Amino acid sequence: MEKFECRTCGNDFSLSGNTFPEFSFCISSRMINYGLTEDHKKENSNKSYISHGLRPEAIFNYMASGNVDAVFYSPDHESYNAICNKPMGLIPGSGLTGETPEAREVAVLYDLEGKSGKGPHFAFYDPNGIAQRVEEGKWLPIPLCKKCGIYRAKYESDKCIQCLNGEMDNIFQ
Repeated sequence: MEKFECRTCGNDFSLSGNTFPEFSFCISSRMINYGLTEDHKKENSNKSYISHGLRPEAIFNYMASGNVDAVFYSPDHESYNAICNKPMGLIPGSGLTGETPEAREVAVLYDLEGKSGKGPHFAFYDPNGIAQRVEEGKWLPIPLCKKCGIYRAKYESDKCIQCLNGEMDNIFQ
């Protein structure tokens, strides 16, 4: 992985085909409650991942350390979403273990740019649900750079942050 300077905050970060397309600190700084919405916290809700032991910070840190499987654009929500490369029960420190339905689900970090009132936030899917959204065109893959073929292309572009080198002020513009 190569190091790049974040044009938003000035910190160095690593970029590869399996990382967030922006420095993870900048994404996390836009998060509220480490990306959990009120639905995830309701005690008797079937979405209550907290009551099942979920540790969202561990999921985010795992994804930020180079474990992003894919980044998709959602035309319906005009947002970019990152999908974790493993079910949550296989992520060290996630708090979910065994064969529970929650442990078999995959974390998706919605709205990387933080444009929604919720900021970047998690959703959790059965892997078949992810495939279905892609198949239906609800999520569009962000391709690798057409110039180098190594890094994810900048949003609405065909080149990555390295190949654009200096042509932009930050990755989301």
